[in-house]
Amino acid sequence: MPEAALSGDPEMEREMKRLAPALLAGIVIGTFGCGGKSVGVGSIPEWYLSPDTDPAYIVGAGSGESRDLNLAMSEATMEARKKIAQEMEVKVQNLFKKFADETGSSDDAVLLKQISDVSKSVTNTTLRGSKVVKQEVAEISSEAGTKYRAYVLAEISSSALNSTAMQRIKTEEEMYTRFRASQAFQELESATQ
Repeated sequence: MPEAALSGDPEMEREMKRLAPALLAGIVIGTFGCGGKSVGVGSIPEWYLSPDTDPAYIVGAGSGESRDLNLAMSEATMEARKKIAQEMEVKVQNLFKKFADETGSSDDAVLLKQISDVSKSVTNTTLRGSKVVKQEVAEISSEAGTKYRAYVLAEISSSALNSTAMQRIKTEEEMYTRFRASQAFQELESATQ
């Protein structure tokens, strides 16, 4: 070892401090990088990273990982449908918020409860019509064994959401009567035709 490193040379100490993070990162990458092939960002499907934004559909992308291929696919499908459900709930809530604001009933507790119930019902009912439109599986091998990472893209048509919302609103007589007079109703009705 050079004498400068042993003598506490300040310039050498600064250089070692500067190189220490890079050296540590190299050790970590070397340690965890061993053990087989893995899936990198380059192998993630483009449609998963940037799903289409067609207004005629509500889409959700999901992924799942397991040693069992079917379980990985199921997890990915559930995650994709969960994302669709979240998006649907936002759309339905926005529709009803607009309705409540228009009719001046944003503080009517009974109506707000009905809106919440209808929103959940619409989401649950409509979600059954979602379908997987794309899927891809990557095999990840390591010393511990093989795992599968599944990617799924699911979708549901926006018109199915609108139709279900309209049907459910019609079953709530009081809400339907009030809703018919609003601009939000006109927009929903034109979207279902």
